[in-house]
Amino acid sequence: AKWIQREINEREIPKVTLSGREYSKPKIVMKVDIEGSEYVVMPDLIVTGAICQFDLVFGETHNNLTPLKFENRSLSFETKTSAQRYEEALFKVLQASRNCPVRWRSVDDESYLHDGKALPPSEMTPQQLAQRGPKLSL
Repeated sequence: AKWIQREINEREIPKVTLSGREYSKPKIVMKVDIEGSEYVVMPDLIVTGAICQFDLVFGETHNNLTPLKFENRSLSFETKTSAQRYEEALFKVLQASRNCPVRWRSVDDESYLHDGKALPPSEMTPQQLAQRGPKLSL
């Protein structure tokens, strides 16, 4: 939640684009595909309100990885059904909130595996990654 506040909410948005066009309020989107850790991360994002800073959150849950146990947490799922019930409860909380406009979409997007581009080597810096390819537009 602190990282979201610092890196997203407090970022400085330029007033105009390089071509001179005025920026409108940007859409803030987050992909959640963290191989089972969404069961720990999503409640923290909801409780802190950090998830409410996004316009859209999309991703996948990994109930197929059950049984799931999380070290130092009182959270575990023995069956796929128990994980699915937990997911449903989390998303109902999001939908029911009057003060949190975020939308959740279940999407399993692994298209980057089939785009014909090699995955970046792990030694690339964030600057090199930013220069590597086209930007996502909404």
